[in-house]
Amino acid sequence: MNSYLWSYSGAPEYVSIRLKPVYPAIEGGFIVFIRLTDNRTWIYASNDPGKCVTNWKNIAKNYGLPAAEQVVVSRPVLLYSTVKSKILEKLEPYRIDDTGGYMADMETIMREAEEVLKMAVSAILHGQ
Repeated sequence: MNSYLWSYSGAPEYVSIRLKPVYPAIEGGFIVFIRLTDNRTWIYASNDPGKCVTNWKNIAKNYGLPAAEQVVVSRPVLLYSTVKSKILEKLEPYRIDDTGGYMADMETIMREAEEVLKMAVSAILHGQ
């Protein structure tokens, strides 16, 4: 993983202590990858990754879904919903139609996501 593209990679319980929410109008938002215990990965765009992980925990508990095992969070990017959509387009071959999420190893998911994130971060760094 290219470290300049990522803010966090680790256990779900520490996301909210490591990352504070950002103001979407100023800083954009994060792309949040939640890897579940059944090896599916769910992808979200959020200005508050800690809340995103907590919401998944509650959904999993209420509906008997797999728990989060690992979380990877991008650096904040402008137009984060658009960036997420572009990442989902690249990951379409890995989409699980009946249950949702994406089934591929994290290395593959991160490699596909980084292609999009490099363009988004480059635009921020170069003012384009």
